[in-house]
Amino acid sequence: MPVEIPSPPSVSVIIPVWNSPSLIEKCLTAVLAQSYPQDSYEVLVVDNGSSDNTA
Repeated sequence: MPVEIPSPPSVSVIIPVWNSPSLIEKCLTAVLAQSYPQDSYEVLVVDNGSSDNTA
């Protein structure tokens, strides 16, 4: 009898940023490259008033 695997839990990935456009791009690329099902997570980028091209 096959074992039923429950769906993975929904998760939130929260990324705080401030004046770091090159790092946020690398971070988002790494998060999106994960094998976790894309419909089971959300990515929230929280900018703390950056004065460069981060936001």
